[in-house]
Amino acid sequence: MTCDMQGDQIIITMHDTGRSFNPTTVKEPNLKADLSERQIGGLGVYLMRKLMDSVSYESSKSGNLLTMKKRRE
Repeated sequence: MTCDMQGDQIIITMHDTGRSFNPTTVKEPNLKADLSERQIGGLGVYLMRKLMDSVSYESSKSGNLLTMKKRRE
């Protein structure tokens, strides 16, 4: 994991060799549902989408690379 500043952006990159997945297939969670009725998983992807200005995910033979960018206000 690395964190860098480039101009007015904070750039966080995470690299791992775990199993890849397609984050675009993760459905938005129903935050109004009772906790006992909610589907497990998906909150991490939800939080990234809501809090970051941009999120990109790449998978290759060398592993998975997640890049998140946030502009400083």
